[in-house]
Amino acid sequence: MNLKNLNFKKIKLPSRNVLILFSLCLSLVIFVVAVKARYDRISSIISTADLSYSAGQVSSSDNLVDSAIQDAQITQLTATNSVANALLPGPNDTMTDTLSKSLFANYMSAQTANSGQIDDSSQTSIINNTLANVNIPSLPQAYSLSDIHSFTPRTKNDLKTYGNSLILTINQAFAGINQQITDNPAGEIPNSSIVIYKNVSLSLSKLSVPSDIVQTHLALINSYYAIYSVLNDINNYQKDPLKGLLAIQEYQALATQQNDIYTQISGYFQNNGIIFNDNEPGSAWNPAASSTSTAQTAK
Repeated sequence: MNLKNLNFKKIKLPSRNVLILFSLCLSLVIFVVAVKARYDRISSIISTADLSYSAGQVSSSDNLVDSAIQDAQITQLTATNSVANALLPGPNDTMTDTLSKSLFANYMSAQTANSGQIDDSSQTSIINNTLANVNIPSLPQAYSLSDIHSFTPRTKNDLKTYGNSLILTINQAFAGINQQITDNPAGEIPNSSIVIYKNVSLSLSKLSVPSDIVQTHLALINSYYAIYSVLNDINNYQKDPLKGLLAIQEYQALATQQNDIYTQISGYFQNNGIIFNDNEPGSAWNPAASSTSTAQTAK
């Protein structure tokens, strides 16, 4: 089966490292500008306080002078801590935030160690070290074998029932998804379309599955759930550009993986001598239809 309807499979993307580096550079520029603006604003406050004090604008009262000095010291300490804290991991950091901070911290550390001089070789090393520490979350495995009801098939009709139910479940779930995507003016994948993948995985988990193909069926269920997850990440690319870019590559890998799974299921029916009637949903599994009808079932 083919997920080409979502138009990602035809895109030829650069390597994962290039995507990560591009996103890092983009977010780093934004991050540095934000930190500098924050520092400049706080420095301006400190500078104003110092000038006011040196010009004798504060009260001559010893207590007020002491208070003003203490306030200036606290303000300066806060400024220093604010800039430093901006580089620390935060509970709400996105993947892009985390890697940007890491790259910035590595760069500043190298600059300090080399008296402010960083050559091309050092820059390459900084980038490579940052990329080597990229922690890409694994795709979710929402279901396990314990979630699937398996049975030992006794007749060919048992296998046909499974094959028909599988295709019928998917076809019913994806009816109309192409129109939803076409009608969406924003160019994003509608959330109502994305959630279909989650619902398909749930529906497939409720089917009775022949015991000798249960592992393949489980892989199919989890592939649909994983697609649901990565499509959400793609739609949220503005909040986390790096995660969104990587999600596109994950989607392409899942599309290929799912095609392989359907090929295995089709082969399972062929190996067991199962031929579906033309009026049955499972006719998509027949040898002559495996590269045509089957390829159009998943949307």
